[in-house]
Amino acid sequence: MDLFKPAYNIAQTAGSRLGVKASNEALQRMSAAKMGANNPMYGKDLSGANNPMYGKDLSGANNPRYGKMNSAVHRARISASLSTAMLGNTNAPSLAVTILDIETNITTTYDSLSKAALAINSNYSTLASLDKRKNPTAPFKSRYIVTIHR
Repeated sequence: MDLFKPAYNIAQTAGSRLGVKASNEALQRMSAAKMGANNPMYGKDLSGANNPMYGKDLSGANNPRYGKMNSAVHRARISASLSTAMLGNTNAPSLAVTILDIETNITTTYDSLSKAALAINSNYSTLASLDKRKNPTAPFKSRYIVTIHR
């Protein structure tokens, strides 16, 4: 659909309203459609009578967790969880990466994807996906031939 660029389709990307400017009439219709009982917040009590946390300042001493510390075991579990979430499986072996710079004809081998990505000003996930491309031997950034040793 995107390739044909039909005159009647005002959306730049098929299936997306991104970049489409609604007319004033359309805005008024959309507004009217969400008024009264059609509004998802209609009838909700936001005064705080049903929920004492509404409108309450929870900073500093008012925060229920103020002054409380997690146990050392709990902090270790949180740290391990965050490390795994950010770095993936930390027990997985590193992948060696060889990068050939076409401009200088220098080949460098790195012992991990992270170090290789840092060296060529890229990121881990981009380098990890390079060998899944249709043409994995095509130069990356028009300059580097990246070989991942799995």
